[in-house]
Amino acid sequence: MISPQYLSNMFNRNTRIVGMQTDALSHADSLLQPPYRGNCMNWVIGHIVRSRGVMLKTAFGLALSLTDAQLHTYDKDEITQDGAVAGWLK
Repeated sequence: MISPQYLSNMFNRNTRIVGMQTDALSHADSLLQPPYRGNCMNWVIGHIVRSRGVMLKTAFGLALSLTDAQLHTYDKDEITQDGAVAGWLK
């Protein structure tokens, strides 16, 4: 069985890599919509964080760091504008 500590280590490693790859990007950059119905980077990273949190809550009973409003934002199809919730990643 995978332990919570192992998952935490893997998630931290993944977070560091994403941080290194996106460090020079602005919040406005994270909201740019790619062509062909793709989602902006803000949504993709938010969706990863949301899914990760839900999985940790379900598997290990850990508390989520996102509010219900933030979770709902990343259930949507896309983020096309800045807002109180969309800006939480930067």
